[in-house]
Amino acid sequence: MHAYRPSEIIISTYPETRSGWLRRDLIDRVRDATGLPVEHVIADPDTEGLPFHVTLAVANRTASGDELLDALKAKVEAEEEKERGRLFIVVIPLEGGDGQATRRARTRLKLVLDRLHQAGMYGAG
Repeated sequence: MHAYRPSEIIISTYPETRSGWLRRDLIDRVRDATGLPVEHVIADPDTEGLPFHVTLAVANRTASGDELLDALKAKVEAEEEKERGRLFIVVIPLEGGDGQATRRARTRLKLVLDRLHQAGMYGAG
């Protein structure tokens, strides 16, 4: 809360019959603790399925190359069920054990995600 200073919170849970968070009154507790508006969304991807296709992309030094971006774009363009969309989860493994490995991986991840977003694609990592 302190780092991001949101103006609102959205909490997504399973339906009441399956949600441990709801059994522990998480929605009200967050609303009371923060004083912020809290929207509650109920979803059950186990029975409904995800509203989008998910692709895992793993790359290290090649992460910012045009070849990866082109391959991901091709996935979106070839999408048979266009209405579902596609989400790319990008993983950049740490390379080496030195103190700079995390910084390098984060930098590469940011480059990939920025390129995806600039191309109008959805990605997280």
